[in-house]
Formats: sequence, C-alpha cells, structure tokens
Amino acid sequence: PLMLDAARRGLCSYEQVLDWCCHAPARIYEVEGRGRLEVGAHADLVLIDPDLTRTITDASQRSRCGWTPWRGRATTGWPVRTFVNGVEVFRREGAGDGEFVTEDTVGAQVTCAP
Repeated sequence: PLMLDAARRGLCSYEQVLDWCCHAPARIYEVEGRGRLEVGAHADLVLIDPDLTRTITDASQRSRCGWTPWRGRATTGWPVRTFVNGVEVFRREGAGDGEFVTEDTVGAQVTCAP
C-alpha cells in the first residue's frame, strides 16, 4: 500500500511499482516462471483498487512483530485479490482487513540461483 500510494500521488509510476515489487525480485534471484504475466509463467496475480483508502493499523499486520512504523497513516491503493498459481488466496471486500480464502498450500517451492 505504501508503494501504491506513492504511485497514486505521482511520486513514481504503477509500472515502476510493478517492476520493483514483482519483476526485479524474480530477476535478481533468478526465479523462473514468477514475477511476470506471460505464457508459461505461474498465474500469480494481485488485483488492486487504486481508489481504496485505508489507514494502516498494527492490528492488520500479518507479521511476526505485529506492529508497523506506519501505524495511523492513511494510504490510497490497496490489494483486493491475490492469486497464487491461479488459485485465489486472499480477498478484501470493501475497506475491511480482508481474509485468506484457502487453507490449502497453493504455492510451489522455488529454487534460486546460488
């Protein structure tokens, strides 16, 4: 959301966010079939709502520490659906925190170049 908010405010482009968050990590770690939408790649996809404004809270963090230095910051542009290997794994309805929609493991172990 911080990167999407920056794009919304014109500090960078959505294309740059896509490159920084998806293309570049796959390229740097040489992970095949990830980070791009193209024939033969895994169907990993995040759909965003560029108009959705939410305030970042500690309670909505899905991390071990359970807090964020951006607590209280309102940002515009949030993920609303996430698909891994073509399977929906996350869904947000409206401005809520969202929910994981499957308990199944849908990812795949990837190997990176040494």
